[in-house]
Amino acid sequence: MAYSECDDLTTEIASYLHGKGCYILVIYGGATAESVATKAQGETVANDIVAAANNLGVPAGGCLFHDVEPGWQVISEHIDGYWTTIHNSQREVPGFYADTRTDPAIQNYYFNTAYCTVRSQKLGQDCHVWSQWPKVSCGTAAERPTWDPDYPAGLTQHQIGFWQYTATCYEYDDSTAWAVVLDELRDTTLLDILWAPS
Repeated sequence: MAYSECDDLTTEIASYLHGKGCYILVIYGGATAESVATKAQGETVANDIVAAANNLGVPAGGCLFHDVEPGWQVISEHIDGYWTTIHNSQREVPGFYADTRTDPAIQNYYFNTAYCTVRSQKLGQDCHVWSQWPKVSCGTAAERPTWDPDYPAGLTQHQIGFWQYTATCYEYDDSTAWAVVLDELRDTTLLDILWAPS
């Protein structure tokens, strides 16, 4: 599985990844801590990612993920704006890449609270969650951890579809400044919501 932010992904890169048999998880990385505070901003993120997906030729019916980074004070109205606009596009299913920790020592459960408020109003509508936590050690594919992502109250662990279990593996020196992140999907049925090789 590969994932790419729509603003970085090109048709050439997508073609290369598909040629290697990769499924692509499409995520919008254009939001900031300041742009998750209103419903209108959520609608803008949704419209931007739908437009980018259309331009790239992403087939309808997959999931488009919204990046909500740890500590961002996202509110339920923003989540609702994104969720509703994606559903109303009749093209895609919404998803969120987010901090789903529930550690009592951490007080910034902005995503969990906002997401669960909206989810309770939209029962029966699909929406996927890609958990950023917990982080565990790097390793080979054979050493990947058993399924154990954090999840918001009101969901079960089985309702988390994706888990980024580490983010700083195999770092290169400062001149290259990039690292490999390792993610897992819950089961192969979730391949249906990714951009598949043709």
